[in-house]
Formats: sequence, structure tokens, C-alpha cells
Amino acid sequence: MQKLKSSVHVAVPTGFDKDESLNTDTTIRHIKHLNDHGIQSVLVCGSTGEQNSLTVIEKIALLDSLNQSTINKDMEIIFGVSSIRQKDAVKLATVANNIPAICGVLLGFPPYIRPTQEEAIIYAESILKELPDKAIIIYNHPIRTGFDLSEDSLVYLINHYPNIVGVKECNDLSKASSIKKKIDRELDFYIGGDLDIDKHLAYGFNRLSSIVGNLYPEQVLSYFSDITQGKNTDNYDSLIQEWQSLFASRTIPKIKEQIAKTEGIPMSTSRSPLGN
Repeated sequence: MQKLKSSVHVAVPTGFDKDESLNTDTTIRHIKHLNDHGIQSVLVCGSTGEQNSLTVIEKIALLDSLNQSTINKDMEIIFGVSSIRQKDAVKLATVANNIPAICGVLLGFPPYIRPTQEEAIIYAESILKELPDKAIIIYNHPIRTGFDLSEDSLVYLINHYPNIVGVKECNDLSKASSIKKKIDRELDFYIGGDLDIDKHLAYGFNRLSSIVGNLYPEQVLSYFSDITQGKNTDNYDSLIQEWQSLFASRTIPKIKEQIAKTEGIPMSTSRSPLGN
């Protein structure tokens, strides 16, 4: 198991047909398009909200399709693993660990459940034990899940599982600098989304989990490279305004609509009510 190489990954939407059935082919075609435009890492089944509508069987079908695809073998594919049922998340993790095409796993917490810290650690450890061969990113997003992984819980997991290579923290930005002082190894912190990147960098974040990279792959790579190197980024102001507009409402459906127009890939809309 090696550290994930790319400093930027794009969280890709999931392809569906008009009847809302899963379409793995369009997801893979879009990933290939991103790779052709410089993206070296993608996150599948995570961060778009669509993964919560997928059954374990559908997620495994997506894993199998990724493994059998002709996607560039140098492409880093990260797969999201989380579930309201711990048993389902463990099953998915077991399958993901045996899929060579998967380089890493984004380990998220279940929505609505709001576990205690102790319950969350038990949940996370049951999944981590099934993923000894994958790089792990812990995903904490309280606004989406209703649960906030504490700093102590996060440090515990980091200290006990050396294949945790990163954290995607979407709540308390100060956790990045604080946690780095409490551990004795390197750890990457992922910015969740493409806005306020400079603010995140000031807190010690160093990697990007991008959504707008689905439509602006080359620009996102260029912008993140420039801003992390301290270069002047004023020339990106109009582009950032476009990104802000994209995040204003119906982000994922709008991204899918644009993918259909520019790439000719009919990913259809998202499952209702997300696609309403």
C-alpha cells in the first residue's frame, strides 16, 4: 500500500439511465474524458450525494465495472465506502480491497444515524480491518451526516491504522494544524470543494477534492498548482465566479447536463429528489 500520489482528485457523478437505473458505462466514459484532460485521480461513489441512493449490489457492480474497464491503469481511483448499515459497509470494503483498480477508499460516516464517538470508532474499525491493502481517506462532513468525528477519535484512528493517509475535513478547519501536532507521521488534508481554497491552505490543507473539475479539469489543476505555489491567481477571478455560480444550486444535475452537452455522454439526471 502506497500513499496516494495526486494532489487533486475529481469527485465524479454517477451515471444513471432515464428510469434511474445505474449506468456504469457513462461513469467510466466520463472518467476517461477527465484522464484525457490531465486528471490523474478520481473519486467514485463519494461526495456527490448520489452514493447514498445506491444499494450495496449496485456499488459492487460499479466496482466490478471499474476493474474490468480500459481506464488508464495509472489512473488513481478512490472509492467511497459508507452505509447506514455497518454490515453493508463492511461487505463493500471487503470487495473493494480485492479490486486491483481501486487505489484508495474514502471512508465516510452514515447519514442521519448520529452515532456516539465510541460507536463511530467501532464502525470505522470494522471497515478499516477489511481494507489493509488500500490507502484510506477519512471523510468528516457533519452538515451532510449530522455527525462530527471528534479530534480525539480521529487521532486514535490515525495512530492505529497506518494506511490512513489523508483526511477530508469539512467542518472545523483548525483540526488540520491541531492534529498534525498530535501525530508523528505525514498526513494529507483534503479541501472538500473548490471554494475558499486559500483559506483552507492557511490552515494546513494541502490537497483538493474537486467537484468543478468535472467541467473544468485543466483549469482546476492549473489553479490549484498556482495557488499552492504562492503565485498570483487574480487571472482566475472570472473562473472562480463561474464555479460559485455552479455551487449556488442544483450542482450535480447541472454538471451532468453540461457533461451531456460537451462530452456527448448521457449521464442523465440524478435520482429524485436530487435531480428534481
